[in-house]
Amino acid sequence: YATMLITFNLYIFGILPVTFFSGSEKGLWLGSAIEAILFSFAISDKINFLKKEKEKAEKEKIEIQQQSMNKLEEEVSQRTKDLYEAKLYIENIIETVPVAIFTADIDGKIILVNRVWEIIMETKREELLGTNVFKFKSIQNSDYYKLYNKALNGTRIFQENIPFLHPHTGRTYYFTLAAVPLKDSSGEITGFMSMTMDKTAEIIAQNEKKLAQKKAMEQLEEKVQERTKDLTEAKQYIETIVENAPSPLFGVDK
Repeated sequence: YATMLITFNLYIFGILPVTFFSGSEKGLWLGSAIEAILFSFAISDKINFLKKEKEKAEKEKIEIQQQSMNKLEEEVSQRTKDLYEAKLYIENIIETVPVAIFTADIDGKIILVNRVWEIIMETKREELLGTNVFKFKSIQNSDYYKLYNKALNGTRIFQENIPFLHPHTGRTYYFTLAAVPLKDSSGEITGFMSMTMDKTAEIIAQNEKKLAQKKAMEQLEEKVQERTKDLTEAKQYIETIVENAPSPLFGVDK
């Protein structure tokens, strides 16, 4: 419309020559219509261009997001693999060390047991898992009850040669105990780990050695007493002979 007015004014002032487009109203309207059509084509082309640019940007954004997701998935997958391998490594160590190990939560419920503890307790781990360690009479009636509670209060425990009455056989074991509190990422205590080494054979050997030494000392003392008695009797016998001899007896030194 603005173009039509400018063209018409230029025609009025004689600047433009008389033509169909400048010299008649219909020509002016036709020109404006053509201009509007061309302008609409331009706008449409611009809209299509912007639409394509937007689609291109969205596509690039989706590709970047997909690449980020793929990278994140790879990292998560690698972290998961690393955690699994670390967990498997730790489990293999726990299963193969010659130490009886179990872990319990804050309430004393057993959540992990290794093979050595199964052997010592003579109970399958399936039966031990989920049970409360503080409910065992062999724990309640021993120093372990107090030591495990100390571990739950944050104290690291190490104590040697603690007697343990076996709940099934009634046999007395001797363990060296290490117990440590378990904590979460915030530092809160979530349970404890118990590590015990069976010292029973060593303690029995030491006791047998002490008994053998004691018996040997007693036997030696008996022999000394016997020899002392024999010497005393021999001395008395000689003195009797000397005192009762029918003729004088005497001895000289070297």
